[in-house]
Amino acid sequence: MLENNRLQALVTNTVTMIKLRILAFFTRHDGEIDRFKQQVTDGATEIDRELAERYPERYAALKQRAGETKSWYDQQIAEQKANPDRPLPLAQNDLQLTKQAEKLGQTVAETEREVRAKIAAKFRSAPPKA
Repeated sequence: MLENNRLQALVTNTVTMIKLRILAFFTRHDGEIDRFKQQVTDGATEIDRELAERYPERYAALKQRAGETKSWYDQQIAEQKANPDRPLPLAQNDLQLTKQAEKLGQTVAETEREVRAKIAAKFRSAPPKA
C-alpha cells in the first residue's frame, strides 16, 4: 500500500513538472512571438514610409488600388459564404480554362490520328522499291 502511494505521488509530481515546463515553454515563446510581431509591424511601417517618400504619386495610387482589391476580395468571400453553391470567379475561370484545355487536347488527338492515318496510307499504297 505504501509503495502504491509512492508510485501515485511520483506520477502526480511528474505530471505536474511536465505541465509546468510546457506552460513555461509557451509563456516564454509567447513573448518572443509578440516581439516578432512588433518587429514585423515596425518594419512594414518603415517600408511604407520609405516607399511613400521615394514614389509619392505611384505608391499612393498603388495603395488605393490594393485597398480596392482587398474590398473586392472580401466582398467575393462574403458572397461565397452567403451562396455556397455558386462558384467563385476564380473557380469559374479555372473551369473555363479546363474546358478549353480539354477541347484543345481533343483537337490535337484528332489531328494526330489523322496524320498517323495519312502516313500509314502512304506507306501502304507505295509500291516496294527493288
